[in-house]
Amino acid sequence: MARAYFALQALAVGGWWLALLLRPAWRAAFRPDSAPDVVLFAFALADLLILGLGSALVALSGPHVARQRRALAWLIAGATVYGALYTLALALIHAAPPLGAILMCPAAVAASVAAFALDDQLSAVPPGRAR
Repeated sequence: MARAYFALQALAVGGWWLALLLRPAWRAAFRPDSAPDVVLFAFALADLLILGLGSALVALSGPHVARQRRALAWLIAGATVYGALYTLALALIHAAPPLGAILMCPAAVAASVAAFALDDQLSAVPPGRAR
């Protein structure tokens, strides 16, 4: 189930950035007030590489890389929590609309729960077997 979440997250991240690229009017709902679009798009590379590609790698990786998958899942969870706290702070000080925080906070919780689930899967492997 955890890997399915990361697959969904990979698709959502790519779709979200594509939507923002194709629908300029939607950008104002996510960027800080009075900031140009470039401020929002400054996050695109990190989001696409860490959250998008990283989530896809967690979802698609085989059993022989379970430890690396677990480490990558926690990197992604940490990045998602960081993004959630950033958007929450902007919303709380009224520097940006709350929609970014409304979407990122549940994603941060879900990514963390999924990373915990991968921890449980790794610890469930009997001793002497590949992890």
